[in-house]
Amino acid sequence: MKCRSCQAEIAEKAIVCYRCGTPTAEPAARAPQRPRQGGWPLWALLLMLGIVAKGVWIASLTPPGTPTRWASLGGLVVAVVVVALFTRRRR
Repeated sequence: MKCRSCQAEIAEKAIVCYRCGTPTAEPAARAPQRPRQGGWPLWALLLMLGIVAKGVWIASLTPPGTPTRWASLGGLVVAVVVVALFTRRRR
């Protein structure tokens, strides 16, 4: 067999040319990578469910129409958004 680079005579089972170091075989084609599946990880869904449940429970303990109720609902929204952004950033 001849080296495709320097045309030196090399053995049939040679992996590289002894003279120039050129590989004798073409590199194996890499298998195409599958795109990642969308969706949320289970831990993120459970964490958001826990945050929502705790927020609803706290909001139910405060009197309606008071600033404390609005603050608890706002905190609930902020917590869910933070978890969602953190989860998406890690992917």
